Amino acid sequence: MAADLVEALALIAAYPYRCDLLGGHSAEELEEELRHDHPDHPAARTELLSLLGVVPPAVEEAVTRLCRAGDRPCLWIRL
Repeated sequence: MAADLVEALALIAAYPYRCDLLGGHSAEELEEELRHDHPDHPAARTELLSLLGVVPPAVEEAVTRLCRAGDRPCLWIRL
């Protein structure tokens, strides 16, 4: 999923809806839902990523990393 703990935290912070991403939902849809349900999350995410000093991967790279984590096949992706 990540090379180290900081990268893993960045991925988790950037995509708290990662399981839904693997379920086939779009990042845009999930981001909108997150802003609606937790309006303070975008600011908290920005602050955390700044403190970590990292830039999270693009959504496509995040999904690839999640699917490759532990060398397990990603069974949730709809083909």
